[in-house]
Amino acid sequence: MNKEDIKRVLNCPSKPLLMLALELVNLKDKERLAVELVDIRGMTQEKASIKIDCSIKSVTNYRTKAYKKMAKAWQNNELINKILREE
Repeated sequence: MNKEDIKRVLNCPSKPLLMLALELVNLKDKERLAVELVDIRGMTQEKASIKIDCSIKSVTNYRTKAYKKMAKAWQNNELINKILREE
């Protein structure tokens, strides 16, 4: 599972499927919020940092950690493979 695959999953048009996919990953609150704001809602990291009340570097770090966790949790997962096939 690479970064592009993760981005494809995060851009899944079915919000219920996306939420289910995210539930498979053990993300900390700020990791999940950073991913939701930047990757799903399309907010800039600067605006996300204001919303989360942290630095831009922290937003980057939260997203990096989240991407590693998503890659591990979603590797060889049938639901995720289905989402990737439908794209």
